[in-house]
Amino acid sequence: MRTFFLLALVFLSAAVFSQRSKIETIVIGLDQKGHAETEWPFDLSFYISGAVGEDVMAVVYNYRIQNEMTRKKKWVSFPDPGLTDSTGYLKKPRGWKPGVGDNSKFVMLCDGLHPNVKYDFQFVLTRKVKLDDKLVEEMRKKLADHLKGFFKSKLETEITSENLKSENTALRGIIMSYFPGKDLRMKADTTKKFDFNIFDLSPAVRIAQAQSPNFINATTTYQKETKKVIAVFTGITSQLFADIDLIQKDRIKLNGYSKEVLKVPFNPGLDEFKAYTLLDGIKLLRQISLRPSIMEDILTGKLKIINNSFTESGGEYHTESILFLSSVLSELSSGVIRDTVEGVEVPRFSYFKSMQESFEKMSSNIRKIADARSELSQVQSLLPDILSKIVQLEGVETEVLPVVDVVSDKTPYISAEAGIAYVQTFQSVAHYRGANIYFAPIEKRAPLKNFKGINRVWKSLSFQIGVANFFGDRAVNTYSLLGKSAKTADLNLALGWRLNRIIKINAGIIPYKTNNFNSINDKTKTRAAGYVSIGIDVNLLKAFGDVATLLSL
Repeated sequence: MRTFFLLALVFLSAAVFSQRSKIETIVIGLDQKGHAETEWPFDLSFYISGAVGEDVMAVVYNYRIQNEMTRKKKWVSFPDPGLTDSTGYLKKPRGWKPGVGDNSKFVMLCDGLHPNVKYDFQFVLTRKVKLDDKLVEEMRKKLADHLKGFFKSKLETEITSENLKSENTALRGIIMSYFPGKDLRMKADTTKKFDFNIFDLSPAVRIAQAQSPNFINATTTYQKETKKVIAVFTGITSQLFADIDLIQKDRIKLNGYSKEVLKVPFNPGLDEFKAYTLLDGIKLLRQISLRPSIMEDILTGKLKIINNSFTESGGEYHTESILFLSSVLSELSSGVIRDTVEGVEVPRFSYFKSMQESFEKMSSNIRKIADARSELSQVQSLLPDILSKIVQLEGVETEVLPVVDVVSDKTPYISAEAGIAYVQTFQSVAHYRGANIYFAPIEKRAPLKNFKGINRVWKSLSFQIGVANFFGDRAVNTYSLLGKSAKTADLNLALGWRLNRIIKINAGIIPYKTNNFNSINDKTKTRAAGYVSIGIDVNLLKAFGDVATLLSL
């Protein structure tokens, strides 16, 4: 009865001891450089946690095995050389950055360490460093001037990926000149080094780049047609002045339609000229015919028309002045102004016919130029927004905190086992209890599937020594090595293989003595009975600790 009670207790205890516990957390103090004060778990994932200041933007940890500690430890599998650098540290360390909520501590997962091995850990802390406000403001102004100059100059050429890249480089150079030797990062993304691309900082820059070729092509065509118009116009200024003078002095007989056309608002689609009549346009042409250079100055952006007079345009095309003037010339060339000569209506200003195609191309392309310039001007208006993104910088400093000689848990290689055995020699069943001596440290909570190759062998194979009791009577003339009483337990020796956390199978022998009661030779002999068994394997020291933990809840 005592034996059955013992077996039941072992089986029940094993079920409790093998329960998965919560992932363990190792708390470290990063302000205390040096050696780890506690042993760290092995063969199981665990968390590493520590307190950090509010200025910490990220924590990264890495580790390596101290090679001198592993020369005789066959169960240690070194990391793949492809995953480590020349110093033995992993190429892809784990990291942490503050999230929503409590940012005063970090928590990072460690996949697991080897048992009884020394490690070198290092923690890299990235901290924010406040930049000098005065320098930042000074830098902002210099960046603004540089960006304005860049976009203004590119209106005359073209905005390309290459010159945007060059501008990026120039802007970075300005920033670094104010903070030499500083490690900078963009506030919007604390995981990356300081970097930006003005192409991505505002949609307006993308639109400007797309419009830039249109602006260049339209400008080229417009300038080409402008030269043609100016060349023709210069040759007809005398005749133009004479015709306009006749109309103003009413010395020609205009038909009724022509007289009406001259009085009606001519081009209501142009906001600045919606009240102008064709006669107003002819009067302006009269002034231009007296000084032909005015025509060239208007078409090249030096002058514009304001209140029936000419004023400086600031070097930019005044779209409505050019469209108005072009429409006046185009309308006159169509022959709407006619007078009667010897009973026949004759169109005036027919000499503008040769410029009709150029007028149309000029109007079309000056509109394209205006549209492209409008898109490009958005970049100028959004420069403050772009600048605000560029200067959202913060200084960063990193500190490497080593934690050396981290030792993983030391654990006995010995566990306790109880189970049932079948003894082939006696064709009998026995119950046994004993100790397993493993060839590597064992963490019973770690699933065996986590281990591969030779590591799996070391974690599964063990030598067993214990005692066994047969169910029922012993075989006749057999005695235990441990005593001659029929109730004395037998010594058992075996090699075992762990199937999972607690189930184990074994194959071994039970040595025993036998006596054949020969009257001539009464000596006993030692023999061995083979057996196979299955049992429950428990790490008692660890189990007692788990029980104590459970009882304390």
